[in-house]
Amino acid sequence: MKAVVIGGGIAGLLAARVLTESCDDVVVLERDKLSDEPEHRAGVPQGRHVHGLLVRGGEIMEGLFPGLHDDLVQAGAHLMDAGEMRILNPLGWVAQTQTGLPLLVDSTLTSPWLIKPFEHGADLVYHSATKFLSGHGTVVGGIVVDGGSFDWDGPKSAGKFAELTQPYDGFHNMVFTEESTVGAFLLRARREGLRDFGACMSPHTAWLILQGIETLPLRMAQHMRNTEKVVEFLAAQPFVSRVGHPLLDSHPSHALAQKLLPRGAGSVFSFDLKGNREQGKKFIETLKVFSHLANVGDCRSLVIHPASTTHFRMSDEALAGAGISQGTIRLSIGLEDADDLIDDLKRALKAAEKAGA
Repeated sequence: MKAVVIGGGIAGLLAARVLTESCDDVVVLERDKLSDEPEHRAGVPQGRHVHGLLVRGGEIMEGLFPGLHDDLVQAGAHLMDAGEMRILNPLGWVAQTQTGLPLLVDSTLTSPWLIKPFEHGADLVYHSATKFLSGHGTVVGGIVVDGGSFDWDGPKSAGKFAELTQPYDGFHNMVFTEESTVGAFLLRARREGLRDFGACMSPHTAWLILQGIETLPLRMAQHMRNTEKVVEFLAAQPFVSRVGHPLLDSHPSHALAQKLLPRGAGSVFSFDLKGNREQGKKFIETLKVFSHLANVGDCRSLVIHPASTTHFRMSDEALAGAGISQGTIRLSIGLEDADDLIDDLKRALKAAEKAGA
């Protein structure tokens, strides 16, 4: 198992996109609906068709892979909304044995403390180290880990990854699979992602991330305890129409989360207010303990209202198509006292409900 650390989470994805440079199709198991709009393409080069496919309740969608070739299969171990969990083992098996494709798992929001994707069939794992690994939102960094299990020039994958099996004129015509058939990906990520793109992590940033990793188990345990209390509180509120967390028995991925994530299904999730955009804004403005930030995975509790911030340019119809309502709120639960967090939410819910009167 080897890794490359990069000076930013997006830079890490940029390094991974080497696999899609000659692809016609890219399968992204990220959310119900994706579009070819630039902001939705997650670093996939223009000219490649993005397939947004979802696996629900551990069932592999029939016909998931036929017709796709020379692709990267990417799965999220956890979402912005902790709502849709994936069963990784069957995906890894299908990807490797049926199509000769690697499975890249973005495990940013779970961290290795909640799940170890390599034990479930993943070939590559990506982390935005800005989040839980560092834990304090003070650095920008990314990590790509290669499990060393995928043969990039094996019987099933032969001819699929010309970027790794053909001479690379950007680095003395090196053929990366000749150096190592199972380590070719990280070789190119270092030569191109670090050397050519210049996405190098500073020593001080690396030190801060390592400091954070030392306390990861302690922090994640507290994140999970606080999340459980907050989810139970929100699920009981009449002004809340939906809580998207698998902790709840009513959630469609509850049983799968219990199996894959016995320590907890993450502390980043969304819920819906029974209100409009203005009520969502009022909810945010009333909060005192939660910080209004687009980041997640921080020691501090964070909140954002997509309809008035990150997705404010989208119409109500477009929001609904992306699975976001006018009252959707995303929370990232931190390490504060759970009672303080609940009191803060209770006060904001009351203010938002009154704003619609």
